[in-house]
Amino acid sequence: MLAVTIISACTCIAIYLHFQVLRSENQTRTNRLEALNQIFTHNFQNFNRLVLRYANTKVPSNAILVDSNGKESEFRDLFGSGKRIVFYFSERNCDVCVKSELRKLKNMIARDIMIERSLLVISKYNLERSLKAFKISNKFDFEIYNVRDDGLLNDVGSPFYFIIDKEYLYKEMLFPFKDLPNITEMYINEMKKKYLTQVKVH
Repeated sequence: MLAVTIISACTCIAIYLHFQVLRSENQTRTNRLEALNQIFTHNFQNFNRLVLRYANTKVPSNAILVDSNGKESEFRDLFGSGKRIVFYFSERNCDVCVKSELRKLKNMIARDIMIERSLLVISKYNLERSLKAFKISNKFDFEIYNVRDDGLLNDVGSPFYFIIDKEYLYKEMLFPFKDLPNITEMYINEMKKKYLTQVKVH
């Protein structure tokens, strides 16, 4: 009788713990969904703000960009033909977020020459030597241009991607998030299939 009572008690405890685990998992899942909802809400708000700022506007084709050797080029000279993926960030953006995105791009560039040829990484630093130090300390060996013309891209509070074409219009904007680590690669691959199959860069 005692053994049956002990077994019954253990069974009840096991069932209780099982439901507690399920409850915990459901709560975790709920929290995750709420977090994702906040992320997408934030992205949507940023997107609206950016669209309102850049709707029907063009990137100035004569904007001055400076490479890591101090060479100046106009935006149109780097554009080539076809379409390009642009990643823009400023020194005022979240440092962890920017480094995370640049590491992803570094890995994708190493695997895919089309991405290397089709990508423009543009930054906004007040001092170009600060950008150079940033690149060296983080071992980013691909080109990151610094924009001297504030009219090219204004800081919107976070790094973002967009597609630029021969009309120099902002298209297909994306705000990346460290909470969604795969979204950048998904975006790049989708843009590559959609726009860059026939890209030719000078």
